[in-house]
Amino acid sequence: MKPFTNRLAGAVAVILLIAGCGGTPDATTATEIDAIGEALDSADRMYWQITGLGNRLVVDCMSDAGFDVHPAHLAQNPVHDAEQQEPGLMGSQPPEMVEFPTVAEARVTGVGWGVQLADDYVWTAQSEPEDPFHQMPSEYRDGYDEAYFGDESAGGCLSAVNDALVAATGHEMGIPDNPSHLYDPQLRSNLYQTDALHQAREDWSLCMRDRGHPYFEFESNTVDLRSYAATFHRDYDPDHHPAVIGYDPPPGAPWDYDEAMAREIELAVDVAECADETGLRDTMQSEWDAAMETIAIENDDVIFAYHDALKRSLEAAQSLLTA
Repeated sequence: MKPFTNRLAGAVAVILLIAGCGGTPDATTATEIDAIGEALDSADRMYWQITGLGNRLVVDCMSDAGFDVHPAHLAQNPVHDAEQQEPGLMGSQPPEMVEFPTVAEARVTGVGWGVQLADDYVWTAQSEPEDPFHQMPSEYRDGYDEAYFGDESAGGCLSAVNDALVAATGHEMGIPDNPSHLYDPQLRSNLYQTDALHQAREDWSLCMRDRGHPYFEFESNTVDLRSYAATFHRDYDPDHHPAVIGYDPPPGAPWDYDEAMAREIELAVDVAECADETGLRDTMQSEWDAAMETIAIENDDVIFAYHDALKRSLEAAQSLLTA
């Protein structure tokens, strides 16, 4: 099959031909962005497919060694987990978006601090099903670890599978090197900091001040509303929440839980309504999208090369299942 880059080249060539007959440059840019986004999505799926394939090979090896109960991270399909994750580049959200709930969300969860103090709050780790592997006797788990990792004289199943994947693909655990520089927080932040974003933030902070709150300043792309809301609650311990960035607690704070939660919700509703009035969320997303598109376009050769390397690795790794 032709590499992904050839398909892109054909698509762009057609658009360029059309552009020469009166088309617009914007059409070419949109086509390139769509193709890069498709490559990124496909690369992400293939990454998790290779990871899952490696897990299957390890489980097969451990089963051959006499173990029939395996840890969840090996037994479950990592592709399913990947589908629940936020995309890393194209289609992602700016990191501070979670600080700005909608009005409907604000009326239920506030800014996200007090809800976790409720007596009936269930932490994510507590809500996950119990891993059967951890219910096995310690002797079983110790033996499993020994067969999995091996010892000084011989490698275990993990080493054997890695050796097979390296031989088949040329990469550790079958995964080509990720172009991690695309996800450099400083690179993203530099491109994200635009005049439009700064103005929207300024408008939002002024709106909050007009409603009787502190003038919240953005530092490292956050206003840390959760830490400010923590000062509303009686169990607040400043030694455990040093991230509060210079804002005094509101008059009368701290309060008992019900009062503190009600005031946190009032704060959150103002946060949400000011975000609506100033267009902050839309501006954050549009400026973030533009920054991510810039990174993608400037690194399209790296992205397509990574995609094609993953495709080759996946095909080679799949052959191990039928060997």
